[in-house]
Amino acid sequence: DIFSFNQVVGERTRDKGYQEAPVFIDNQTVPDIGGGVCQVSSTLYNLALLMNLEVIERINHSLPVSYVPLGRDATVNYDTIDLKFKNNTDGNLLLVSEVIEDTLTVKFFGKESLPFSIELLSETVKTIPPPVTIKKDLNLPKGEVRIIQGAPGYVVRLWKKYCNEEIEDKILISTDTYNPTPTFLYMGEKPEENPESQLNQIED
Repeated sequence: DIFSFNQVVGERTRDKGYQEAPVFIDNQTVPDIGGGVCQVSSTLYNLALLMNLEVIERINHSLPVSYVPLGRDATVNYDTIDLKFKNNTDGNLLLVSEVIEDTLTVKFFGKESLPFSIELLSETVKTIPPPVTIKKDLNLPKGEVRIIQGAPGYVVRLWKKYCNEEIEDKILISTDTYNPTPTFLYMGEKPEENPESQLNQIED
């Protein structure tokens, strides 16, 4: 059978108890209902890879995330972006997930163990420097500059390494691109006040 994250978890709505948390929209971080659910899908994606299950559908985030290494995240959005993997074992799989305090744990139980160990290796192929965007700021004194630092993007390859007493091999799982966020330079354009006009106002 094929496991679909969206089908199992369902739509993330306020009525179902979901709250606002940060999400990525148009390369920006904004609050939205159901933000943070990708931490669950990403954890599940990592487990599917370590179980050597067949991944049917998976997409990385548009920006880097902090809770898993680059190349090992799986974003989801109800009705548009899903995480799907297939049970390619010879038996049933039991999936158990739990949250204790601030730790999410996901486990698979099956009738057999893998005949090899699996290691996931993230390789940064390229670092993309953040672009610079210059904007005028009418509230900042002329000549002053305010900087909001952006963040680089990355091109990352994810490898799956197989190893036991007889074999050692690795295969390419994905090549993902994470966009940079721009650095903003705000140039002060606030008009200078005329000291003579201020003096006249005081004398009047």
